[in-house]
Amino acid sequence: MMKAKRSTGNDVKRERKVRRFVDPQGQKANINGRSLEAEVEATLAQYGVLSVKYSQWGARENIPVSDYKNGLLLKNVPYINYKGTIGRGEFVLARHKYSDVRIEVRSQNVRGTAAEKLPALFENALCFKEETVILVVDGKGFDKADLKWLKDKCKSVKNKTIYMMSLVEFKEWASINLDPNMTSYIRANLTIRK
Repeated sequence: MMKAKRSTGNDVKRERKVRRFVDPQGQKANINGRSLEAEVEATLAQYGVLSVKYSQWGARENIPVSDYKNGLLLKNVPYINYKGTIGRGEFVLARHKYSDVRIEVRSQNVRGTAAEKLPALFENALCFKEETVILVVDGKGFDKADLKWLKDKCKSVKNKTIYMMSLVEFKEWASINLDPNMTSYIRANLTIRK
C-alpha cells in the first residue's frame, strides 16, 4: 500500500505559480481592454489633456479644469448604471468652455460574449449624466450585425448625443475637437458620422 504524499509549502507555491500563468480568455480580454483605454488616453494626451483619477481630483479639487485648455481626462468616474447600482466608467473629458464628454471603450478581438457587452454598454450610455457620450468600440471579435444594432440605437436617441466609433474615428474626432491648429472652417465642414 502506497502512502499519500504530503504536499509541502513549495508544492503549493509551485501550483499557484502554474495557475497564474494559465491565460483564460477573461485575462486576455482585460489586457485588450486596457490597451484600448491606453490608446484613448494617449490620443488625448497629444492635445494637452491631463489624465487624473477621479478620486484624486475629487479629493483635492485644486486642479481647476479652466487651467487646462483642452480639459482634464478623469478616470474611473462613478455613475448609476441601468441596474441602479454604482458603476465606474472609463473616462470623462471635463472641459471648461464645453459640456463634459463621457468616453467608454470596449474591445473584442475574439468571438465571444460581445453580443452581451453592447446592449449593456448602450443601456449605461443612456444613464450617464453627460449630454455627449462616445462609445469607442474596437476589435475584430464584434459581429457586424451587433455593431449595426448599436450604431442604429445610438442614432435613435433624442435627449443626448451618443457617438459609436472605432479607435481610428476617435483619433479623428480628437484632432477635430482638440487640435488648436484646426481652423473653424475645417471644424464646420468635417462631421463625425453618428
